[in-house]
Amino acid sequence: MKRLILIIILFFTIGKTEEKISRVKVFYHNPDEISGLLKLVAATFVRDYPNNYVEVIVESGGIEEIKKSGLKYEVIVADLAEYYRKLLGDGKGGVFGNYYLYREIYQSILALQSRFPALVKVDSLPTRSIEGRALYTVKVSSSPGSNNGRPEVLISGAIHAYEPIGPSLCMSDMIYLCERYASDPEIRWLIDNRQVYFIPVMNPDGYVYNETYPSRMWRKNRRNNGGSFGVDLNRNYPYKWGYDNVGSSPTPSAWNYRGTAPASEPETKAVVDFVNGHRIRTWHNHHSPNDVLLIPFGYIDSYPWTDTIVYWTMCREESLLYGFNRWGNSYRAYGYLVNGGVEDWAWCDSATYRVYCLVPELGMDYWEGLNDSSKIVNVCMRMLGAELYLIQVAGFFPRILSIAVNDSPPGGNNDGVLNPGERARLRITLRNKAVVDTAFGLIGYLSTNYQRVSITDSVGGYGNVIRLTSAVNSSDPFVLACSTTAQPNDWVRFNLRLVWNSGNYQKTLPCSLRIGPISAVEEEGLFPISDFESMI
Repeated sequence: MKRLILIIILFFTIGKTEEKISRVKVFYHNPDEISGLLKLVAATFVRDYPNNYVEVIVESGGIEEIKKSGLKYEVIVADLAEYYRKLLGDGKGGVFGNYYLYREIYQSILALQSRFPALVKVDSLPTRSIEGRALYTVKVSSSPGSNNGRPEVLISGAIHAYEPIGPSLCMSDMIYLCERYASDPEIRWLIDNRQVYFIPVMNPDGYVYNETYPSRMWRKNRRNNGGSFGVDLNRNYPYKWGYDNVGSSPTPSAWNYRGTAPASEPETKAVVDFVNGHRIRTWHNHHSPNDVLLIPFGYIDSYPWTDTIVYWTMCREESLLYGFNRWGNSYRAYGYLVNGGVEDWAWCDSATYRVYCLVPELGMDYWEGLNDSSKIVNVCMRMLGAELYLIQVAGFFPRILSIAVNDSPPGGNNDGVLNPGERARLRITLRNKAVVDTAFGLIGYLSTNYQRVSITDSVGGYGNVIRLTSAVNSSDPFVLACSTTAQPNDWVRFNLRLVWNSGNYQKTLPCSLRIGPISAVEEEGLFPISDFESMI
């Protein structure tokens, strides 16, 4: 059965004292009961559970509406502002507890640039927020001060002001990449061959406003609508802006108010101009909560026409790495539609490449970890593999799938195993994990330090290897000679150096072959090859 969880967010008006905000568990028999109820009740969705109940955050009047509906409910937290105040105790940790304040993000990225000036460049977008705040950007690259032409990646957060996990993830990713650049060959290769950009806070005014907003549940920016505040920035992007009044609202006080025109908000324009001025290929725009991974389309219940399999491949891989509960477009995953959203614009309407933008909705609550840093660390560490995957697949990224030995006569006994005293031809199958790039003119150079195997032909041609496909050097195999003194069951360690695009790129992959009755592959890469990947 489809999960029809309609998310309708709280709105707040100018000059009005914040109403009491509560967290409520609502039980239902079928999804229509919840969608019908939430048409009447302003509620922030927290998460749904498989045993027919949801948790929502509502204003005080919402509880009365739930009661009138006849649905069974249970108030979990009567006053969120008081609840958070008690969680933070004496307040020494600050109003955001273990999450970054806006000013702390700026201080932290400047400190990172100071520690790693050869890898980090801090900047801000030319267009500022309504209240004049900067949308800070951080570039992590081996050439941070210039454009080296390498594939570009974008990682962002806090387009909705009450989703602080995004800035934490951006900071965690940046620190991880920089601190491991010198010691981890795989991280070093990524930073040498990619340009990774971060926008930790896409909605700085709303984010800062939550510092003084007791429930911390402000969502929109701080546009003065004349009687209410705020535009939902994730309904303000140009593609399918205002497509209907279901996926966004024309009403200024509504939680999903789309603004007066496409990209009417300076925060939206800043990001649009940035993306259009670069060649971003993959993008994570982090939200929370519920551990769901969203992809286009948001404005209708459909998927990208020509690239559905690419998105599904990315979702499958990231789900294996992080452990998402489910993935799909917003209607399939949640039961609601979004028009004017980031991910649809990125794929359909950005000025350069089609940008593969995915929306990870992370954690179990908006402010989970407020007083327990281990919960924030857990999300960041679980998500790390998916973040690195996003960086990998922005350009050609090879992995070894298999090694095949051809030891046909006269050089061998034709058993498909490299035995002592045999000559053999070696075919190594590669897979291009990239969602965008083709490797043109890919050539492999095989080497080994194993003294009892000599490589008499170390060069193998692969031709052009397009995205998400495999290639094998069948017509140009490597040729080996195994000494009679080689010991059965010894492992021969090889390095396969790959060069492509006229020598502009190269990467070395380790692999192994067993002498004797068994041949096998051992790959010492960043991640193991998934079962799913080997099937597509």
